[in-house]
Amino acid sequence: MQLLPVEHFAALARLPNCRHVFTRRIAGIDVSHNKAKALARLERAHWQIRHASGFGDWPLLTAEQVHGDKIAIVDEPIESDRHFTACDALITNQRGVLLGIHVADCCAVYIVDPKTPAIGLVHSGRKGTEIAIVAKAIEQMKKRFGSTPPDMIVQLSPCIRPPHYETDFAAEIIRQCRSKGVSQIHDSGLCTACDVDRYYSYRAEKGKTGRMLALLGLTEEWLSEPSVELVDSLGDRALPRFTSLRSRRSCKGRFRVSLLARRMRKILARQRQIPSQRLSP
Repeated sequence: MQLLPVEHFAALARLPNCRHVFTRRIAGIDVSHNKAKALARLERAHWQIRHASGFGDWPLLTAEQVHGDKIAIVDEPIESDRHFTACDALITNQRGVLLGIHVADCCAVYIVDPKTPAIGLVHSGRKGTEIAIVAKAIEQMKKRFGSTPPDMIVQLSPCIRPPHYETDFAAEIIRQCRSKGVSQIHDSGLCTACDVDRYYSYRAEKGKTGRMLALLGLTEEWLSEPSVELVDSLGDRALPRFTSLRSRRSCKGRFRVSLLARRMRKILARQRQIPSQRLSP
Protein backbone atom coordinates (compact mmCIF):
# COMPACT_ATOMS: atom_id res chain seq x y z
CA MET A 1 0.00 0.00 0.00
CA GLN A 2 1.31 3.45 -0.93
CA LEU A 3 0.22 6.73 0.61
CA LEU A 4 -0.47 9.23 -2.16
CA PRO A 5 -0.76 12.82 -0.92
CA VAL A 6 -3.38 15.30 -2.03
CA GLU A 7 -4.53 18.72 -0.87
CA HIS A 8 -7.95 20.30 -0.64
CA PHE A 9 -8.63 24.02 -0.39
CA ALA A 10 -11.05 25.16 2.31
CA ALA A 11 -12.79 27.71 0.08
CA LEU A 12 -13.73 24.99 -2.41
CA ALA A 13 -14.29 22.19 0.11
CA ARG A 14 -17.15 24.23 1.61
CA LEU A 15 -19.06 24.09 -1.67
CA PRO A 16 -21.60 21.25 -1.83
CA ASN A 17 -21.27 18.87 -4.77
CA CYS A 18 -18.19 20.54 -6.19
CA ARG A 19 -15.18 18.26 -5.94
CA HIS A 20 -11.55 19.21 -6.32
CA VAL A 21 -8.06 17.85 -5.70
CA PHE A 22 -4.52 19.16 -5.90
CA THR A 23 -1.87 16.45 -5.84
CA ARG A 24 1.52 16.82 -4.18
CA ARG A 25 4.84 15.18 -4.99
CA ILE A 26 4.44 11.41 -5.03
CA ALA A 27 7.22 9.57 -3.23
CA GLY A 28 8.93 6.63 -4.85
CA ILE A 29 8.40 7.69 -8.48
CA ASP A 30 11.45 8.86 -10.43
CA VAL A 31 10.40 11.96 -12.35
CA SER A 32 13.83 13.40 -13.20
CA HIS A 33 12.95 13.40 -16.90
CA ASN A 34 11.28 15.62 -19.46
CA LYS A 35 7.59 16.44 -19.11
CA ALA A 36 6.23 13.64 -21.31
CA LYS A 37 8.20 10.89 -19.59
CA ALA A 38 7.54 12.28 -16.11
CA LEU A 39 3.78 12.40 -16.78
CA ALA A 40 3.87 8.84 -18.11
CA ARG A 41 5.50 7.70 -14.87
CA LEU A 42 2.87 9.55 -12.81
CA GLU A 43 -0.12 8.41 -14.87
CA ARG A 44 -1.12 5.40 -12.76
CA ALA A 45 -0.76 7.27 -9.47
CA HIS A 46 -2.88 10.14 -10.78
CA TRP A 47 -5.49 7.66 -12.03
CA GLN A 48 -5.67 6.13 -8.56
CA ILE A 49 -6.09 9.56 -6.97
CA ARG A 50 -8.95 10.35 -9.36
CA HIS A 51 -10.81 7.22 -8.37
CA ALA A 52 -10.06 7.52 -4.65
CA SER A 53 -11.33 11.12 -4.72
CA GLY A 54 -14.78 10.10 -5.94
CA PHE A 55 -14.38 11.02 -9.60
CA GLY A 56 -14.75 7.38 -10.65
CA ASP A 57 -15.11 7.06 -14.41
CA TRP A 58 -15.83 10.71 -15.13
CA PRO A 59 -14.41 11.75 -18.49
CA LEU A 60 -11.20 13.71 -17.98
CA LEU A 61 -10.63 16.87 -20.01
CA THR A 62 -7.06 18.13 -20.24
CA ALA A 63 -5.23 20.90 -22.10
CA GLU A 64 -1.95 20.88 -23.99
CA GLN A 65 -0.76 23.91 -21.98
CA VAL A 66 1.36 25.97 -24.33
CA HIS A 67 1.45 29.19 -22.26
CA GLY A 68 -1.17 30.77 -24.48
CA ASP A 69 -4.66 32.18 -23.95
CA LYS A 70 -6.87 29.71 -25.81
CA ILE A 71 -9.79 28.36 -23.77
CA ALA A 72 -11.62 25.08 -24.36
CA ILE A 73 -15.36 25.44 -23.76
CA VAL A 74 -17.47 22.36 -22.99
CA ASP A 75 -21.17 23.18 -22.92
CA GLU A 76 -22.70 19.85 -23.86
CA PRO A 77 -22.42 16.30 -22.45
CA ILE A 78 -19.18 14.47 -23.11
CA GLU A 79 -18.73 10.74 -22.71
CA SER A 80 -14.98 10.09 -22.90
CA ASP A 81 -11.60 11.61 -22.08
CA ARG A 82 -10.53 14.45 -24.34
CA HIS A 83 -7.30 16.39 -24.75
CA PHE A 84 -7.55 19.93 -26.16
CA THR A 85 -4.54 20.99 -28.19
CA ALA A 86 -3.09 24.52 -27.97
CA CYS A 87 -5.26 25.30 -24.91
CA ASP A 88 -4.38 26.50 -21.41
CA ALA A 89 -7.83 26.74 -19.82
CA LEU A 90 -10.98 24.65 -19.59
CA ILE A 91 -14.50 25.83 -18.69
CA THR A 92 -17.74 23.87 -18.48
CA ASN A 93 -21.27 23.87 -17.13
CA GLN A 94 -21.58 20.10 -17.41
CA ARG A 95 -21.91 17.83 -14.38
CA GLY A 96 -19.92 14.63 -14.09
CA VAL A 97 -17.07 16.01 -16.20
CA LEU A 98 -13.59 16.36 -14.75
CA LEU A 99 -11.22 19.20 -15.64
CA GLY A 100 -7.49 18.58 -15.24
CA ILE A 101 -4.43 20.85 -15.38
CA HIS A 102 -0.79 19.90 -14.71
CA VAL A 103 1.56 22.37 -13.02
CA ALA A 104 5.09 22.58 -11.63
CA ASP A 105 5.67 26.25 -10.64
CA CYS A 106 2.86 27.69 -12.76
CA CYS A 107 -0.44 28.33 -11.00
CA ALA A 108 -3.55 26.20 -11.36
CA VAL A 109 -6.46 28.61 -10.95
CA TYR A 110 -9.80 27.10 -9.91
CA ILE A 111 -12.91 29.13 -10.78
CA VAL A 112 -16.31 28.09 -9.42
CA ASP A 113 -19.66 29.77 -10.01
CA PRO A 114 -21.96 28.00 -7.53
CA LYS A 115 -25.15 29.67 -8.74
CA THR A 116 -25.21 28.86 -12.45
CA PRO A 117 -23.38 26.44 -11.83
CA ALA A 118 -20.21 26.48 -13.91
CA ILE A 119 -16.51 25.89 -13.36
CA GLY A 120 -13.15 26.69 -14.91
CA LEU A 121 -9.59 25.48 -14.46
CA VAL A 122 -6.73 27.58 -15.80
CA HIS A 123 -2.99 27.11 -16.28
CA SER A 124 -1.37 30.47 -15.66
CA GLY A 125 2.34 31.09 -15.27
CA ARG A 126 4.26 34.26 -16.09
CA LYS A 127 3.39 34.20 -19.81
CA GLY A 128 -0.24 33.24 -19.31
CA THR A 129 -0.66 35.93 -16.69
CA GLU A 130 0.89 38.56 -18.97
CA ILE A 131 -1.79 37.82 -21.57
CA ALA A 132 -4.50 37.65 -18.86
CA ILE A 133 -5.74 34.12 -19.46
CA VAL A 134 -7.58 33.95 -16.11
CA ALA A 135 -9.41 37.19 -16.84
CA LYS A 136 -10.32 35.84 -20.28
CA ALA A 137 -11.66 32.61 -18.74
CA ILE A 138 -13.85 34.70 -16.44
CA GLU A 139 -15.16 36.63 -19.45
CA GLN A 140 -15.93 33.41 -21.32
CA MET A 141 -17.83 32.01 -18.32
CA LYS A 142 -19.92 35.20 -18.33
CA LYS A 143 -20.53 35.01 -22.08
CA ARG A 144 -21.16 31.27 -22.46
CA PHE A 145 -22.84 30.33 -19.18
CA GLY A 146 -24.27 33.59 -17.82
CA SER A 147 -21.98 33.56 -14.79
CA THR A 148 -21.51 36.80 -12.85
CA PRO A 149 -18.13 37.62 -11.24
CA PRO A 150 -19.54 38.51 -7.79
CA ASP A 151 -20.82 34.93 -7.57
CA MET A 152 -17.49 33.38 -8.55
CA ILE A 153 -15.01 31.83 -6.16
CA VAL A 154 -11.37 31.79 -7.30
CA GLN A 155 -8.67 29.65 -5.70
CA LEU A 156 -4.97 29.85 -6.55
CA SER A 157 -2.83 26.75 -6.11
CA PRO A 158 0.73 26.67 -4.77
CA CYS A 159 3.10 28.15 -7.37
CA ILE A 160 6.57 29.64 -7.58
CA ARG A 161 7.00 33.03 -5.93
CA PRO A 162 9.74 35.55 -5.12
CA PRO A 163 12.56 35.28 -4.15
CA HIS A 164 12.73 32.02 -6.14
CA TYR A 165 11.19 33.75 -9.16
CA GLU A 166 11.62 37.30 -10.40
CA THR A 167 7.90 37.89 -11.04
CA ASP A 168 5.03 37.59 -8.56
CA PHE A 169 2.48 36.48 -11.12
CA ALA A 170 0.16 35.17 -8.39
CA ALA A 171 -0.34 38.73 -7.18
CA GLU A 172 -1.09 39.82 -10.76
CA ILE A 173 -3.66 37.02 -11.18
CA ILE A 174 -5.43 38.29 -8.06
CA ARG A 175 -5.36 41.86 -9.38
CA GLN A 176 -6.84 40.76 -12.70
CA CYS A 177 -9.62 38.81 -10.97
CA ARG A 178 -10.53 41.86 -8.90
CA SER A 179 -10.55 44.04 -12.01
CA LYS A 180 -13.17 41.67 -13.44
CA GLY A 181 -15.39 42.04 -10.39
CA VAL A 182 -14.44 38.87 -8.52
CA SER A 183 -14.22 39.49 -4.78
CA GLN A 184 -14.05 35.93 -3.42
CA ILE A 185 -10.39 35.19 -4.18
CA HIS A 186 -8.30 32.74 -2.17
CA ASP A 187 -4.56 32.13 -2.45
CA SER A 188 -2.72 29.27 -0.80
CA GLY A 189 0.31 31.54 -0.51
CA LEU A 190 2.62 28.54 -0.86
CA CYS A 191 5.75 28.50 -3.01
CA THR A 192 6.54 25.32 -4.94
CA ALA A 193 10.26 26.06 -5.16
CA CYS A 194 10.44 26.57 -1.40
CA ASP A 195 9.33 23.02 -0.63
CA VAL A 196 10.49 20.44 -3.17
CA ASP A 197 9.83 17.66 -0.66
CA ARG A 198 6.12 18.43 -1.07
CA TYR A 199 5.85 19.90 -4.58
CA TYR A 200 7.50 19.58 -7.99
CA SER A 201 9.35 22.70 -9.11
CA TYR A 202 10.45 23.16 -12.71
CA ARG A 203 12.92 25.92 -11.83
CA ALA A 204 14.37 24.39 -8.66
CA GLU A 205 14.83 21.02 -10.38
CA LYS A 206 16.28 22.40 -13.60
CA GLY A 207 13.34 21.45 -15.81
CA LYS A 208 13.40 17.72 -15.11
CA THR A 209 10.63 16.95 -12.68
CA GLY A 210 7.04 15.77 -12.33
CA ARG A 211 3.78 17.70 -12.28
CA MET A 212 1.08 18.30 -9.70
CA LEU A 213 -2.40 17.56 -11.03
CA ALA A 214 -5.26 19.98 -10.34
CA LEU A 215 -8.73 18.45 -10.71
CA LEU A 216 -12.16 20.10 -10.58
CA GLY A 217 -15.66 18.86 -11.35
CA LEU A 218 -19.37 19.37 -10.68
CA THR A 219 -21.24 16.38 -9.31
CA GLU A 220 -24.54 15.26 -10.76
CA GLU A 221 -26.83 17.19 -8.39
CA TRP A 222 -25.87 20.76 -7.57
CA LEU A 223 -27.10 22.33 -4.35
CA SER A 224 -27.88 26.01 -4.46
CA GLU A 225 -26.92 28.85 -2.16
CA PRO A 226 -27.44 28.71 1.63
CA SER A 227 -30.79 29.76 3.05
CA VAL A 228 -31.46 29.42 6.80
CA GLU A 229 -29.01 27.90 9.27
CA LEU A 230 -29.04 24.52 10.99
CA VAL A 231 -27.08 23.70 14.13
CA ASP A 232 -24.52 20.92 13.76
CA SER A 233 -25.31 18.17 16.26
CA LEU A 234 -21.58 17.34 16.40
CA GLY A 235 -20.76 20.78 17.78
CA ASP A 236 -22.07 24.28 18.32
CA ARG A 237 -21.09 25.60 14.89
CA ALA A 238 -23.97 26.75 12.73
CA LEU A 239 -24.25 25.07 9.36
CA PRO A 240 -25.90 26.52 6.26
CA ARG A 241 -28.88 24.58 5.00
CA PHE A 242 -28.72 23.98 1.26
CA THR A 243 -31.93 23.41 -0.63
CA SER A 244 -31.67 21.53 -3.91
CA LEU A 245 -33.12 23.06 -7.02
CA ARG A 246 -34.90 19.79 -7.76
CA SER A 247 -36.49 19.66 -4.31
CA ARG A 248 -37.51 23.28 -4.45
CA ARG A 249 -39.41 22.69 -7.67
CA SER A 250 -41.01 19.41 -6.70
CA CYS A 251 -42.34 19.98 -3.18
CA LYS A 252 -43.03 22.55 -0.50
CA GLY A 253 -39.97 21.47 1.45
CA ARG A 254 -41.71 20.19 4.60
CA PHE A 255 -39.49 17.12 4.82
CA ARG A 256 -36.25 18.53 3.45
CA VAL A 257 -34.60 19.80 6.61
CA SER A 258 -33.59 16.52 8.24
CA LEU A 259 -32.46 14.96 4.96
CA LEU A 260 -30.36 17.95 3.96
CA ALA A 261 -28.92 18.29 7.45
CA ARG A 262 -27.71 14.69 7.28
CA ARG A 263 -26.24 15.37 3.84
CA MET A 264 -24.38 18.44 5.09
CA ARG A 265 -23.01 16.53 8.08
CA LYS A 266 -21.67 13.85 5.78
CA ILE A 267 -19.96 16.53 3.69
CA LEU A 268 -18.42 18.10 6.78
CA ALA A 269 -17.31 14.72 8.08
CA ARG A 270 -15.44 14.12 4.82
CA GLN A 271 -13.85 17.55 5.04
CA ARG A 272 -12.57 16.85 8.57
CA GLN A 273 -10.59 13.88 7.36
CA ILE A 274 -6.86 14.21 6.69
CA PRO A 275 -6.55 15.02 2.98
CA SER A 276 -4.59 11.91 2.02
CA GLN A 277 -5.73 8.67 0.43
CA ARG A 278 -4.20 5.25 0.95
CA LEU A 279 -4.10 3.52 -2.39
CA SER A 280 -2.77 0.34 -3.88
CA PRO A 281 0.40 0.68 -5.99
